[in-house]
Amino acid sequence: MTVDVSEMQAFRDSARDFLARDDHGERIRALIAGDGGVDRDFWRRIADAGWPALLVPEEQGGLGLGLAEAVAIAEEIGRSYIAEPVLPVAVQAVSLLRRLPGGALRDELLGGIADGSRLVGMAWQRRPGQIRAEAAASARADGDAWVLAAEYMGVAPLRSADGWLALANDGGAPMLVWLPAGQAGISIQPQRRLDGAEAGTLVLSSCRIAAAQVLARGGEVLEWLDAALDTTRIAQAAQLLGVARRAFDATLEYMNVRVQFGKPI
Repeated sequence: MTVDVSEMQAFRDSARDFLARDDHGERIRALIAGDGGVDRDFWRRIADAGWPALLVPEEQGGLGLGLAEAVAIAEEIGRSYIAEPVLPVAVQAVSLLRRLPGGALRDELLGGIADGSRLVGMAWQRRPGQIRAEAAASARADGDAWVLAAEYMGVAPLRSADGWLALANDGGAPMLVWLPAGQAGISIQPQRRLDGAEAGTLVLSSCRIAAAQVLARGGEVLEWLDAALDTTRIAQAAQLLGVARRAFDATLEYMNVRVQFGKPI
């Protein structure tokens, strides 16, 4: 893969300018003090900036760009400490959806993410420390539908999500399904995070899944999910690099003005 360094810098500069317009610390404190969730007004502005559309194919209304551009933006997100689920939605969910076979539901979800109207999360982690996809949640066939009872950890977004891509097991075959928020049999257990971001546990109790909600079935589902997770980890590494650079810059600035025993340190 050839990376255009000047283009990456342009995306980085654009993201930095966009994020510099607001006091994100104040917004995060308000989110923590309230009931959590996503600031939808700010998410709309993020969508207007094109971030959710970055990896979405052009055929579904996206920009059709790649990981290099996503990494450039992720680094600036780390610098600015915003709580909105840009990586879970715009990188993780999109990276999985774009690998799936074409279909009306898939295309609808990608289009909704691209234009900012849908916040889509992923439900795949069943136990602490799990880093690879495992279709451990067994769905019971019931006529032309399935019934699923399972708990998924570390789901983000949660309270504000319009729905989730959930990994299940249909008689030994991995299955990826769409769970719209508000569907019968779904409940959430939010967990407050120090950075203001929302996450928690998604609980399914006798949740009935229609055939139209199935996005993909078969062994390739695990491969596609693992590939999406690896892509997201690269973006997360860039975000953490941004956090580290912000911390370094703040420390250096302080050291340049700190005086100890009458002398600059």
